[in-house]
Amino acid sequence: SGAYLSAKKPTTDPYAACRYTGHTGTYTSTQNGASNAQRYYTQRTATVTMGCGTFTVPAGTPVWKVATASGGRWRVNVGGSTKVLMRSADLGKTSPLPASNTSGISLSAFKRLPAGAIAEKYLARTSFGTQAVLGAPAVKSLNELNKAYRARFGEDLYIDIGYRTRSQQQYFYKVLGSKVAAKPGTSVHERALSIDLPEEAKYSWGSARFTWLKKNGPKYGWVHPARVAQYTASGALNPYREYWHFDYVGAGS
Repeated sequence: SGAYLSAKKPTTDPYAACRYTGHTGTYTSTQNGASNAQRYYTQRTATVTMGCGTFTVPAGTPVWKVATASGGRWRVNVGGSTKVLMRSADLGKTSPLPASNTSGISLSAFKRLPAGAIAEKYLARTSFGTQAVLGAPAVKSLNELNKAYRARFGEDLYIDIGYRTRSQQQYFYKVLGSKVAAKPGTSVHERALSIDLPEEAKYSWGSARFTWLKKNGPKYGWVHPARVAQYTASGALNPYREYWHFDYVGAGS
């Protein structure tokens, strides 16, 4: 689900530079060591520019400033990418999204919204940590799950990636391929009903945190789906395994 990509000069294939240079390091999270003091939020739908393409991210997306660039732009870490370009005018220190479902939309109605093109009024942010962007019906349960997690582990959940726009999913699918990114239109990230945790050992298979989340997440409607389990039903190692990915299926489901 995650992607650690740096801007490269394009060739005749606008995605070739990213595709073939690939990961520039071991991916853990979008923040990638940047200071929390340098965390900003998109104030509207904003464009992310790399040497090999562009995509948009929704209002409220957490962004970490890395450096000042020319033309009123910053180098930032955002949405699974590092040291990419964004307009500083699109960024602010507070998220414009509410931390609850102020629209009142139901989960069933929310699921009928267009994947990857969800109106801002139906989005919300978590009340903790990175204040990641999710579908409004999913936020309350995740906030409650985090309270239980914090009581157990003494820290907030770290949400690396939540909602992705269609253009963002298209970008990663072209760059990373089908074993890493879901086909555009099929990703639960585009439905704003999934989260990615950091890709690091303390959340990995068999860890105390993974075991606790897999057991307790369903009480709040958050599940680790079989499609990204470590092993398939036949016992074979799953090529699509992701310990960091959880989906919202509805509280009480």
